[in-house]
Amino acid sequence: MFTPLTNPMPTPVFHPDKFREQFSQALRVQGKAKKTAKIYSDAVIAFHDFAQVHPLFAKANDIRAFLYYLLREKKYAPRTFNQNLYGLKAFYGTYMPEIPIMAEFRRHKTNRRLVTVLSEGQVADMLEVCDNIKHQVMIALLYGTGIRVGECAGLTIVDFDKNEMLLHVVGKGEKDRYVMLPGSLLPILRQYYLKYRPKEYLFEGRYQHAISPTMIEHAVRETARRAGIGIKVTPHVLRHTFATQLLEQGYDISIIQMLLGHKHIRTTARYIHVRRDVIKRVKSPLDVLAEKLACKEAGNAK
Repeated sequence: MFTPLTNPMPTPVFHPDKFREQFSQALRVQGKAKKTAKIYSDAVIAFHDFAQVHPLFAKANDIRAFLYYLLREKKYAPRTFNQNLYGLKAFYGTYMPEIPIMAEFRRHKTNRRLVTVLSEGQVADMLEVCDNIKHQVMIALLYGTGIRVGECAGLTIVDFDKNEMLLHVVGKGEKDRYVMLPGSLLPILRQYYLKYRPKEYLFEGRYQHAISPTMIEHAVRETARRAGIGIKVTPHVLRHTFATQLLEQGYDISIIQMLLGHKHIRTTARYIHVRRDVIKRVKSPLDVLAEKLACKEAGNAK
């Protein structure tokens, strides 16, 4: 006859700070980016705060109630909802891989939003009104290479290969890649170096550490405002502009994928949208046929 334990194992106490450190380390070992690790850790901590149960002892009903709460009470958009879902999936996949507790839960479809893209004239206006050589180099780098703002902030002096005209970039998940180093960037890059004399990082903050990406974002936004651009301009807008203009120039999407540092080409395909003025210049096959028929009728009339 089965005899229940008189002193069952106590439920472990959930310490958010300790959990965040341990889970983030596990995710980093799996190759997740630092930002992703933070988002996923926040999702599990939010779940614990909602369910008031240690995630290792939670049931599917607890997860279902939490996800419903995110949709109905918090009114999370599909992208934010999916981030929380992925965080829970990553947690249970890491610590309880043999239990398919997340199998029934599916991501929500997200709307593909058209991205904001600047014209060449707008970029030229930004560079022209920018009287801060450091900000000018930032904007030129973001537009001329398509790198992410975090990648720009982390650039070091040794990343620049002027002999091969290549720029070494450390991307998401500490993955290395090379992008082209624009020749037109070298003169202002030289002026910037002579003025600031950076020791390790190209853009140094306090104590010669790398500058914060937030400072780059502020410089881009403020420069766009001074240039009279009436839309919100971020470093990612310059990245979109870089990719879109390469596509318009006829470069293969697989090359653009490599330059952007995308793991999957479907990400690149979703990332790049041809501008409306380019779409308007595309001639429909129906118009081509109509022109041919009109020419044929004109010839017969003669």
